[in-house]
Amino acid sequence: MNVPEFTEEERPDSKSSIAGVAIGNETQLFLDDWMVERMTGLKRTLHQPVKKGLVREADGQPWTWGVGPSVVRDSTGRFHMVYRAGWSDPGVRDLHPSIGNDKAQWIRRTCAYARSEDGIRWTKPLLGLLDGPTGLRRASKEKWKDGLFSEPIGFSKENNLGCPIAVIQDVGLFGGVGDPKRRYLVNVLYRSDTHNFAPISDAGLYFAADVPDILNDPDWRSRMEPVREGPERGPRGETTHVTGFDQQRNRWFVCTQSRMGGWSMRGGRDISRYASKDLIHWSPDELVLPIADDESRDPEDWIEYMELSAFRAGGLWLGQLVIFHGDRTSRQYLMPGRENVWRKGTTELRLVASRDAGENWDRVCGKQVWLPHSEEKYGTDRMLYPGCPVRVGDELWLYYSAYDGDHLVWNSDGTLHDKKRPGRVGRIALATLRWDGYVSLDAGERSAALVTKPLQFVGDELIVNLHAPQGMLLVELLDASGKPIGGFTASDCRPIRGDGVSLPVSWRGEGSLEKLQDRTIRVRFSLTNAAFYSFRFVQGGC
Repeated sequence: MNVPEFTEEERPDSKSSIAGVAIGNETQLFLDDWMVERMTGLKRTLHQPVKKGLVREADGQPWTWGVGPSVVRDSTGRFHMVYRAGWSDPGVRDLHPSIGNDKAQWIRRTCAYARSEDGIRWTKPLLGLLDGPTGLRRASKEKWKDGLFSEPIGFSKENNLGCPIAVIQDVGLFGGVGDPKRRYLVNVLYRSDTHNFAPISDAGLYFAADVPDILNDPDWRSRMEPVREGPERGPRGETTHVTGFDQQRNRWFVCTQSRMGGWSMRGGRDISRYASKDLIHWSPDELVLPIADDESRDPEDWIEYMELSAFRAGGLWLGQLVIFHGDRTSRQYLMPGRENVWRKGTTELRLVASRDAGENWDRVCGKQVWLPHSEEKYGTDRMLYPGCPVRVGDELWLYYSAYDGDHLVWNSDGTLHDKKRPGRVGRIALATLRWDGYVSLDAGERSAALVTKPLQFVGDELIVNLHAPQGMLLVELLDASGKPIGGFTASDCRPIRGDGVSLPVSWRGEGSLEKLQDRTIRVRFSLTNAAFYSFRFVQGGC
């Protein structure tokens, strides 16, 4: 492979940013041009996760019911899931003023627990804590007028319901936390009843070094480090599902749907940010992701930003933005008793990214869809919501909530919206993606090149995430002015071929990269017939 010389347009500007960006040993993704000084012959491609369908019960049957998964892996590699299980019950109508005649609230719900060895088939251990349905069945049509399209077959405590953990997060791998004793953030929550507005009887927020063993350890709660204990509220609701920890400012932050009183006056759901130094006291909400001016305002397809689920990926925060395609063609699609709160529509996911801990968000590859919903009217994931990511080998596994119907079930006047197929079922599905494989820079037969901005790194080895079974990549290190560094030139580089998320880069006869750690350098990548996802400097082959 012949490495072309710089043209005048490609040659780095020796006067620009000589101090260099300190990237440490964080992965550098190509979601945008933040690290790119010059780029020729490369095309940026967004990669969608591969849908694997519904996860499975222990007997191999598709997941029956339950949504809102929090999935983590413990120190042994076992998978643990807490999720929400719910069932219809018109009897809750008078239990709280916010329920009333809004049939969408005529449900009971609780947290449930499951675990798995492979992340695909899930066992639901017997907790024996709560009287719950032994199963669900379609109710008779006579009952549908009362807001009941399914009903429990019977009740028993022989189930996995009543899990005391409402949310668990791996903030070590995906949340920016470096202390291994605080790898997991655990929300404990007990309610006095199972309807949506039942008072909290006990709660707590804790750090843990490993996933609590709620099945076999009666003292599991006491073994965790408490952040707070008692029924205090988080920034939005009773649980604290954080976006992550901002190490530069030494504070936590949450990016989530704005409060209804604000977004309902702004034309639709949007995203706000909250910050805290102690996970107890939170700043007022700040609008950080308003609906862009170029989004559709067609009454048949009115775009809203319904939710944001974000996590640490490489040197930035990556957000799964829930796009709500709303239908506003009838006032029957309004929430009862509320103006500007519309319920009919479907959801899909786009990617957004932030380099300042959620204060500003940018689209990744414009308005391209990252995880689409089913095109079938009653498809398994006609409506979907993101869950949390899990690393499995060289893949990112994404567990998400999948509903086989529209967001709207009950019209504003309490009648069924879809009389042919009342109700919908919410379940848990899985999609997988190459590790750090969100976006690639693709080269064809002709040689293409990328030169980074000036940077400073930590480590003694350079690795790349590359798909080039029929191509190759050459890497050259340059000084701040763009001059090749002796021993690290393209002609010294051993060609990198194949396919892998951490392929090592080496040069013939060079010393350790460690001697360049205190210098400001640029990196030049030259490639043909390849998809290039990321690069990273590492210490000792880590």
